Amino acid sequence: MITENLDVVDQLCAHCGVCSEVCPRQAIANNEDRYGFFLPRIDKNKCNGCLLCHKICPVEAFQFKERLKMLEKDRLSVMGKALGTYLGYHVDSERRSRSSSGGVVSGLLHSCLKSGRVSAALAVGENPSFPLKPVFRLFRTPESLKGLAASKYSPVFMEGALKQAAQDPSVDRMIFVGLPCHIRAVKKAKALIPALSQKEIITIGIFCKKSKDLRFTGYLLSRLTRNRNFSLPDVAFARYRGSGWPGETSMRVCGKEYRQDNRSCAIYSFPWKWHLFSPDSCLFCYDPFARDADISVGDPWLKKYTSGAENQPGLSFVIARTGQAREILVNCGELVTTQASPFEVLESQSPEEIRSKLQDAASRMRIVLKRRGSPLRTRSLMNAYWFLSLKRLFETIFENKDHVTGLPDIFFKVLTRLPTRIMGASYLL
Repeated sequence: MITENLDVVDQLCAHCGVCSEVCPRQAIANNEDRYGFFLPRIDKNKCNGCLLCHKICPVEAFQFKERLKMLEKDRLSVMGKALGTYLGYHVDSERRSRSSSGGVVSGLLHSCLKSGRVSAALAVGENPSFPLKPVFRLFRTPESLKGLAASKYSPVFMEGALKQAAQDPSVDRMIFVGLPCHIRAVKKAKALIPALSQKEIITIGIFCKKSKDLRFTGYLLSRLTRNRNFSLPDVAFARYRGSGWPGETSMRVCGKEYRQDNRSCAIYSFPWKWHLFSPDSCLFCYDPFARDADISVGDPWLKKYTSGAENQPGLSFVIARTGQAREILVNCGELVTTQASPFEVLESQSPEEIRSKLQDAASRMRIVLKRRGSPLRTRSLMNAYWFLSLKRLFETIFENKDHVTGLPDIFFKVLTRLPTRIMGASYLL
């Protein structure tokens, strides 16, 4: 997060990298922390004080009171505007199975590029030089989408891709795919940067409640291989989803393939429950549905879709927020879509977790930022200390490869069932 005084608050940074893209003086360096996330560093000798970096910053950490009031008034408000809610999947059964959640995003991109509706797609692609750290890339043809990355639970930021699109006159109509924080930043940049404001940009947002850093992949690597001697550079290929839904994790390490079913694996779900290996800023993001996108896409995490004995064919919930978005979705010949209840879409993303984020935001922020302030409710502070203390403890424990490889599965199941709040309404996964 970059303040009006051009101070960088690392703990609240969304790590999107858009501030570096829009700086007219190239005064913001693309620094990375030790976990692979972007952290802006402003060279005050180059900075002209235009505040573009502050104006496009997508962080909404201090909006918790407003968002909580809206949620209490209307449960569906957290989803944002919705002209239509759907279940969708790709018509090609092989592509549907291979994709993370049914191939909706890749189908939309392929259809729009093939029809000429857009001249390019800006999305996350594979990184041949470091398979564990995908990069934003411009895709100009349907064939180039073979390099599109499936779900990657790794740090990703712009690294010049948005600037390239802005400066390329041949990119006049573009689809942008990103997480909610990426979407908010790009929308703001389009409104403020002349080179972007002249372009038509259709945005597809991916449902997201938290991202992951490179420690998460290291954790999965240790558990998957049961070998404490492997390290991230040994991984030639990593896939976190696919082969049905919810799918499996697969890695190729030192020439050998390792696989793990995600469907009923507490090893996999435990870090998501406790925000392990996620940046603190994700605790203060209140936009799991990418409400600023034209189209939002995400997993249908409901028992009716996950309770089968085996992995199911992939599915996605899809939200169309504009007339153009609905027209693109309904007329996409590569997808099968049926109407879905907006309340099912809401329930799929654990609304109680979203409510807990908002209720405890002030207390969590005081602890994370180590700042004094006005008195807070004891209940909220207790919940925040409980959650953050266990999050830090678990991260410390499970960065140790011996702990990850040696503990039985039942241990992770027990940890997954622990309540994340000890006072007030607690939720259990």
